[in-house]
Amino acid sequence: MDEGLSSNPDVTVNWVDAGREPQNNFDRKFPWGKPIDGRRSGELAGCQVLLPWPAERCGLWLLTCRRCGMKLAVTAAGRVDDATSVILPCEKKRA
Repeated sequence: MDEGLSSNPDVTVNWVDAGREPQNNFDRKFPWGKPIDGRRSGELAGCQVLLPWPAERCGLWLLTCRRCGMKLAVTAAGRVDDATSVILPCEKKRA
């Protein structure tokens, strides 16, 4: 697992390599990747982090907010339609 990949000092980003190459074509709707918003509808609080894009190959990103403890996993396939950024919801500010 690679560590220290975060663009946001409040969020740790760890890469977990699945050990395999992509098997399918990328989604043509997202030739420049796609941002992921992990907040629920109507939630405003959150931390954004940029991800290394595209991922090296199949695996997942494990993201943890150091402020509130929120954890989120985002899968990646090593293709151009991988996530480019993620907004983690804020666990402390959830109603």
